[in-house]
Parts: sequence; structure tokens; C-alpha cells
Amino acid sequence: MHPIRKKAVALCAIAALSAAATIAGAAELPAGTVIDKANLDKVKNDTFDGHTIASLLTDKLEWQIRNTGLKIPLGHAKPVQLDPKYIDATKKNAGKAQFDEKTREVTGWVAGIPFPEVSQNDPFAGDKLVWNFYYASPEGDVINNKATFLMISGDKGLESTQDWLFERYYMKGRISGDKPVLGDGGTLSKTLFVATARKTSRASAPSPSATIARNSRTAGLTSSRRAAPGVFPAGRGWIRSVAWTC
Repeated sequence: MHPIRKKAVALCAIAALSAAATIAGAAELPAGTVIDKANLDKVKNDTFDGHTIASLLTDKLEWQIRNTGLKIPLGHAKPVQLDPKYIDATKKNAGKAQFDEKTREVTGWVAGIPFPEVSQNDPFAGDKLVWNFYYASPEGDVINNKATFLMISGDKGLESTQDWLFERYYMKGRISGDKPVLGDGGTLSKTLFVATARKTSRASAPSPSATIARNSRTAGLTSSRRAAPGVFPAGRGWIRSVAWTC
């Protein structure tokens, strides 16, 4: 055997043995183990549910653990619990939704998931998955979510907070009641996105006159999505709520 080839084979053997030793020395971590800056390097080659910790972390997550004090407790994956009515609607209406390959649009959908079985070999698999996401809401006929936005300045810290309410009422594909469609069938859903409270820190609080001026300037704002007057950033003013129909 040529000396160079013999050396290459030896290096490959050493690398394989090293990898095997690393795997053999890896431990399966129990649920509840907390990954933090102090133990990250120690547990990166250990596994959880058969996957190495290193493979479960993105580069940004690892950076956050090392630089921001982020701690991540390990927990086993849990199956998503869907409303039985959602599953029943999918089974009942299976095969009714039809995908037009020319227009890439869907007709015949009633309720549930339009395409519950999508093959990865289907050239239009991506289209069908998008339609599944668009039509089939696993959250039910009404969505009611709350969110808080923090406005943080790099120089001053927290400047203000905004509390928001997101509500969506589905007019089609309904799984409660006797009728899957309300109205004439031309509207999929109606949505309200409203700021319920705005709090400004003392350091950056504007004067009352300035606040009134900003609100008066935007009090009549409307948009093609039927915006109502109100309080989220719009230029230099604030809008309190936005409602639109899909």
C-alpha cells in the first residue's frame, strides 16, 4: 500500500474510533434537565430523545445561552390535541376539495383540512400545504389572542408597552353548529386587531397636549381594509384598532 494512502486510512480509523468513543460516552439526559451556560459544553454531545443536544440547538439559541443567560429545560414532545369536531369535519369532507393545477386554486372545500394526505412526491405538495394552512384553522371557529409589545430604547431602556387583542371570527369552515358557512359564503373570516392599552414610561412620556394632537391627526384614518380610528404606530400618530375582512 502506498505510504500516503496508508496514512489516510490510519487517520480515518482514528477519526472513527474517536467518534465512536464520543458516542459511547454520551449520556441520555432526563426530562427536566436545564441547559445553561455552565453546562452547555459538557452536555452538547449528550442526547435527549435520541438526538444530541448540539443538533437540537440553533446557532442563535447557543449564542443566547452563552451571552444572555438563556436557560432551556428539556421536555418530551407531546402530541398536538385537536378538537374531535375538527377531525370529524376533515374525515366527513375528505375528497371534496379539488386543486386546479392551472389556476392553483381550490374549490369544493367545506370544513376541516382540505388535503389531509399530501405526498412529498406531489409536484403541487407545497400549494396544498399552503391551502391547508389558509383554510383549516385548528384553533376553532373563533380566535382570541392577547399580546404585549415592549418598545425598548438602547439608550433609555423600556420606553412604552402596548397591549393588543387579536380576534378572528370564521364565516366559512365552521365546525360548531349545524352550518359550516355563515352569510353568503363570500367571506372566510372577520378580524379585529385592537390596542387595548398603551403605557409610557415617565422618562419618555409625551405631554398631554402632544398626545391629543397626535390622536386628533389620525382620528379619521381609514384604509382599504376598513381601518377604524384608533392606537398603533402609523407614521407619527396612533390608531386604536384595525378591522378587516378576508
